[in-house]
Amino acid sequence: MSLVERCREGLGRRLLAVAVALNAVASAGCAGQPGATPSLSPTTAAATATAATASATGLATRTSTAMSTPATPSLAATSQAPTATPTSTRPTATEAPTPTAAPTLAAQRKFEWQRVSRMQETDDLTYTNQVVGYPGGFVAVGEILRRGVGDEGDNFWPLIWTSRDGIDWKITDPASLVTPCEGWVPRVDLSLGRAWTDGERVVVFGDQIDVSTTVCGSEGYEGHQSIAWLTKNALDWESGPLSLPGINQSQILDAWTYDGRWEAVAEPADYSVPGKPLVLQSSIGTAWSLAAELDITFDGQTTMKGAVGADGTRIIALQPYYDGPVSLRTSRDGKTWTDLTAPFAGSSSTEDTRSLQHVIAPTRESNVWAFTFSVGDACGASDERAEVWTSTDLQNWAVSPFPWVIARIDYMVVTRLGLIGRGGPACDVTGGPGPETPDGDRLFISRDGVSWQPLPPDHGQASGVIVDGPGGVLLVDGLDVWRLLETTD
Repeated sequence: MSLVERCREGLGRRLLAVAVALNAVASAGCAGQPGATPSLSPTTAAATATAATASATGLATRTSTAMSTPATPSLAATSQAPTATPTSTRPTATEAPTPTAAPTLAAQRKFEWQRVSRMQETDDLTYTNQVVGYPGGFVAVGEILRRGVGDEGDNFWPLIWTSRDGIDWKITDPASLVTPCEGWVPRVDLSLGRAWTDGERVVVFGDQIDVSTTVCGSEGYEGHQSIAWLTKNALDWESGPLSLPGINQSQILDAWTYDGRWEAVAEPADYSVPGKPLVLQSSIGTAWSLAAELDITFDGQTTMKGAVGADGTRIIALQPYYDGPVSLRTSRDGKTWTDLTAPFAGSSSTEDTRSLQHVIAPTRESNVWAFTFSVGDACGASDERAEVWTSTDLQNWAVSPFPWVIARIDYMVVTRLGLIGRGGPACDVTGGPGPETPDGDRLFISRDGVSWQPLPPDHGQASGVIVDGPGGVLLVDGLDVWRLLETTD
């Protein structure tokens, strides 16, 4: 089986509803930038995994997972610290509010794109699937098509690109060709999956052919083990098995860090039958153990998003794939989890067509939790809009829709310039009440999650990956790297 087939088998079923947990890293290199007073902040001690649509160099695009962003903006709120729900109580949410602010167009700030580099000079088909930004630089994960190599003659070969500044890039080639059994044709031994950062380290998950568990013969198959690669300086790497019996790395759907410890939420070992989601923990990023089973059973594929606030409050949001009632669980230690109620969760959302996209945690500078939703059945509707729900105490909630008829939010990234999202119609839906809807998929920016404006329609609007790091707010489109600048002209 080729690398592309393995990737599609392991990841493709989740990528139509691309999901991202936006926990970012505070960085001196990201502070004090012009115009940096937006109000929605990422978690300073957590990883960001922003899903995005990967871009092929000069050719067709496909969907894949994406990136992390260090940033400093925060969603304006009171100075009160966020209050976690005690494990012995069940908070009562307010009734579903009407929008607290009419959807508006932001006062038009001026932006432009500046091309800064190309990660690699090649004409070969290349996908950049994820980009992680942290104080040490950038780590990009992707694939390049190498012709005449491997079992099918053409194979996508995994690569990792690293940079300290977003301009000069180095290539790490972690894969090799192997022949697991006599008489078999050579094949690429590695596929790369998701990546997260804790602010000091970046971990990249992948699957590697395990010869010791490969079954040879006419009915043989490749054995695999999940591997984690870890770097502290975007240059040197160490690796090790995840040590999760029965769990493949592709079943880890979201991860974050708190107080020097990695945590993740994963599907059960056999996710093809009803089972309970798992919470995993690791102190080093390359070896993981089971911390808890969530007291909820899902039958089939499930969207799972998690985040941790600056005070240690964890929230995991779960939803049957693609839509259905949202369930929320909260914890202070990652091991004991209790229910959390909200207007968009539980039985109140049974008939909703909202599709959970992101959970955005507060930091020490902001006490606002935010949840974003796409709207599932926008085809033919005259005024369906994606929503942003916010709360400062996890009991009282406000909701603001997008100002355009944008039913789908592919990802949301917190950057020094503001909250940047990519959205578009769920099908051929444009117009409707409110401001004119931009054509096709576009990037949008906001200081507060309520007032938005479209970014200039240049460079990877429907495919590139947004990331914030030492080199600024970058868009990686295939191998081309662009910087977003706010101008005063």
